[in-house]
Amino acid sequence: MENLTSPLLLSVLVLGGVLFLAFGISTARKILTLIKEKQRWRILIGFLIFFIVGYLLFLIGINLNFEINLDFIVALIFLFGAVFVFIVMRVSYDTVEDILRIDKLEMLAITDPLTGLYNRRYIEARAESEIKRAARYGHHLSALLLDIDHFKKINDSYGHQFGDKVLIKFSEILKAHSRDSDIVARYGGEEFLLIFPETSLSAAEKAAERFRELVQTIRIPLSSEEIVGKEPPDIVPESISITVSIGISGCIKGDTATCERIIQEADKALYQAKQEGRNKTVTFVR
Repeated sequence: MENLTSPLLLSVLVLGGVLFLAFGISTARKILTLIKEKQRWRILIGFLIFFIVGYLLFLIGINLNFEINLDFIVALIFLFGAVFVFIVMRVSYDTVEDILRIDKLEMLAITDPLTGLYNRRYIEARAESEIKRAARYGHHLSALLLDIDHFKKINDSYGHQFGDKVLIKFSEILKAHSRDSDIVARYGGEEFLLIFPETSLSAAEKAAERFRELVQTIRIPLSSEEIVGKEPPDIVPESISITVSIGISGCIKGDTATCERIIQEADKALYQAKQEGRNKTVTFVR
């Protein structure tokens, strides 16, 4: 037991602790160069320096047998150690809050504020990545470009506030009836883009038809108080229904498609659906 508590062994242990504390100070100084909130990290560095001083006093006491109350030094180190742990926990909590705040800001940067769906910038970047992956592994991928029919007339007749209500309802339908792996975004105005990874054109056509049929069955309630349109109707309906036109494109196994080409093809198919009377799905044929 005496060997385990010899001054030499205790000295090695204490010096090891001093070394780790010195590394901690070095790391904390690096953190100071990266963050704006510096005060609490400076306090942490102060505590680390105090620990080093306490360790060295303890080391001196056990090796030179100074007339010093070592129990008091140890108790003091324990007290400040507890305070140090509390501050570390507080700084860690603030760091987690900062990370969550950054995540929220990043989410705001890639989502549409009205519908909560992804925005155009995000889905184009994500689509490019998914298309490259599909081409690399020889997988299918499909894209749907959806446009709410006569949406300008809705805005003109009932106002932009009700138009926003229609967009939100339409977005909810898309999100609720999409798979977790699907990427759903508001592409611009009343246009929405869906990317279906691992999905053939035939499967995408079936999904598009389900969307089209579901949308036309939905009734969106309307009250006279909501109407602030340029061309309000003489008789206000209790609710209105909407329809959607859909253009479909995609890449098949071995196809070296690009995001730009896929979206352009879906847009051409969508234009054809509009020309053929709307409320229709059309698949681009190469």
